[in-house]
Amino acid sequence: MDTSRPSLVKIVAFAGAGKTSTLVRLCERNPHLDFLVVVYNKSAQIHAERTFPPNATCLTAHSIAYRMVGSGFSRNKLTQNLVIPLFSLFSLLDSVKIF
Repeated sequence: MDTSRPSLVKIVAFAGAGKTSTLVRLCERNPHLDFLVVVYNKSAQIHAERTFPPNATCLTAHSIAYRMVGSGFSRNKLTQNLVIPLFSLFSLLDSVKIF
């Protein structure tokens, strides 16, 4: 693995194939690097936070979006059908430091 520049690793596999174990070992073997683990929901985030080493930040995709664009909106809806344009997660991650 080339650690001289930031990179994106995406693992897609069936349940039980070892995705989490692979990523945990990658984090453990590279303690000098910071990792962002993006999970689907809050329960997966809580589990990941207990599973991954301290150099891994575990967040949901929604929490990343909220940090980047949602925090500018009040908690009270301004309209009943407020539509926010979709952003490319990867381009946002490239442009904003979130951890």
